[in-house]
Amino acid sequence: MPADIGTDLIVDCGTSGRVDPALVGEKAAQLLDLYGLSQSAGFSVPQFSVLPASVLREFYHQAGWDVRLDYGPLPQPHDIPHDVLPKLLSFPAFARAAMNACMARLEHPAMLRTSLVRPAGDRGTGYGINATALLDADQARAIQHRRAAPELISALYKAHTTWDGDDGRLWTSREAGIVFMEAVPFWCIGSAYVEADRVTVEVEVKRPPSRIQHVLDLEATAVSRSVPQPVPYGTLLRVCRDIWKHRSGTTGLIEVEFGIGFDDELFFVQARELAGATAGAFHSVGETTARVLDLRQIPRDPRAARRVLSNVRDRVLVVRRCAQRTLDAFALAWLGMFQVESSYRPAAVVLEDPGVVGEGPGFRNHLAHALMARQTVPFVAQVARDQWPDDVYEVMLQSDGSTLDVREL
Repeated sequence: MPADIGTDLIVDCGTSGRVDPALVGEKAAQLLDLYGLSQSAGFSVPQFSVLPASVLREFYHQAGWDVRLDYGPLPQPHDIPHDVLPKLLSFPAFARAAMNACMARLEHPAMLRTSLVRPAGDRGTGYGINATALLDADQARAIQHRRAAPELISALYKAHTTWDGDDGRLWTSREAGIVFMEAVPFWCIGSAYVEADRVTVEVEVKRPPSRIQHVLDLEATAVSRSVPQPVPYGTLLRVCRDIWKHRSGTTGLIEVEFGIGFDDELFFVQARELAGATAGAFHSVGETTARVLDLRQIPRDPRAARRVLSNVRDRVLVVRRCAQRTLDAFALAWLGMFQVESSYRPAAVVLEDPGVVGEGPGFRNHLAHALMARQTVPFVAQVARDQWPDDVYEVMLQSDGSTLDVREL
């Protein structure tokens, strides 16, 4: 089903001025703003081009898109309905000319990223709906013959996205732009949460694997020698100040993603403004005191889950952030645990990070931020593995959004 898609539709990083998110998706629109700022603020954004969302929209139209969002009773977050990928396998042939034109603008193999266009009236957070894929040189050269693009688009339909969209079960044509970005070889990646007076940083170092978290003063002119130094924090602070100054809304929190190349150059690959007055970098802002209900050993089964969850009112639920065989945070969300009437909701949910460096983004947890932004749970906190006290009956949780104090009562 090849199509003659005009390459003049492509939007690249050299575009001047703001771009409508309805054309390229929210992530790409904000990335274009970030690239424009980088030209005057002295930091780097990898070169990129964007295949507009209209291409995928036209593909859906011509392909007679009619997928069924059938996930099963309790799917894993990344489970995708079985009929989605087969219906996308012809997309590279359909968009061959435009995809080749996007790749031709890049010098190095690409990082592909979806950039979601939110449907009209959707009030979900959008967390976890976008997807990323890295291409090696062979895949980049033959992208029109590979499954990389279909697999990337199919990730728009993973189960996490259906919980997170207000009308997810009916929203079957998920439109997105596709960002083709130069794949810089990063030896270190991280995220920074920018607020009016501070930056909360989490860094993942690849070799040797390590995870570093630190809170920095946004107005500081220098960084203390006590701060671990795999990151050029001075440059990071300067850029975060510029991003904060040029933010478009009135948000109190901006999430920035960055990477450090092998020549120690600092690159920024995303900056987005986050909603939620009580949503902090890692935890809700505030405090709560309640009895504890530890769910970390409950089988990942709908019947077992509903049985134990029948009495969660005003309790602090402790649950693993992700798990294969036991209840995890996504399982609770999928079962509607957080959509119940406020009189039956828990006082807090504490997510335990499994602590495996390189396999997860630490506290940078999309589900936690979705719960905070939507105010679905009164208090959300995250703890590292082995941080939660054993056999605790009642606790007081207190957080400024970046650091968490757990006191046993």
